[in-house]
Amino acid sequence: MITVRETKFDEYQYEEIANAIKQYQQVRSSLEYITTRLDRIGKTGARTAKEDLLCILVDIDQGIKCLTPRQKKVIVLLTQGYQYEEISAILGISSATAASHACQAFTRLTDYLNQRSKSIH
Repeated sequence: MITVRETKFDEYQYEEIANAIKQYQQVRSSLEYITTRLDRIGKTGARTAKEDLLCILVDIDQGIKCLTPRQKKVIVLLTQGYQYEEISAILGISSATAASHACQAFTRLTDYLNQRSKSIH
């Protein structure tokens, strides 16, 4: 188990973060497909739904831009199936630092999306 600032990271949390990022990628792909299909329908309701979906994609992309380059790199490696120990070797950082970057990235993205959601409603 790796300890970072009194927070414990174990393989379950690694899996949780990696799965959340993979789910985001799947949702993003699905939303892109749906928006393409809505283009073909061409009705007013479909256009409104498409605009809403595109806004969600833009919000997620903007949230990802808020991450530091190192956080982005750690997230990419997590989604490729690497574990913290492997990421630390690749990036030349400790396992605790890799875990911290992943946790901070996930928190930062979640906070950004929650803030955007509150500002819309």
